[in-house]
Amino acid sequence: PHYMGACRYSWDAAFTPADLTRPCSIRFDCIVDSAELVVNGRSCGSRAWAPWEWQLAGLQARGNRFELIVHGTAGNKHELDWPNQPQGWIGKAVLLS
Repeated sequence: PHYMGACRYSWDAAFTPADLTRPCSIRFDCIVDSAELVVNGRSCGSRAWAPWEWQLAGLQARGNRFELIVHGTAGNKHELDWPNQPQGWIGKAVLLS
C-alpha cells in the first residue's frame, strides 16, 4: 500500500504525413506525483505539477514510441489524513494540434 518508485507506461502511435505539418502536444488528465515524457528515445521534459502537457517534437509518420515515466513519492506512507491515495497516470490523454 505504500509504493514508492517509478512506473513506466509505454505505447506506440503512428501519424499521417498531414498530422506532422502542424505543431502538436499531448495533455494528460492527471499524474501523481511527477513525470517525464520520452518520445522515440528523446526526453520531452519533466513535469512536477499541472498542466500535464508536453510539446511533441521529432514525430515520425511511421511508428512512434511513447514512454511516460511517473515517479511516486513517500506521500502514501507519511500522509496520515489521506491514506492510500492513487498514484500514477490517472484518467485519459488527448493529442492537441
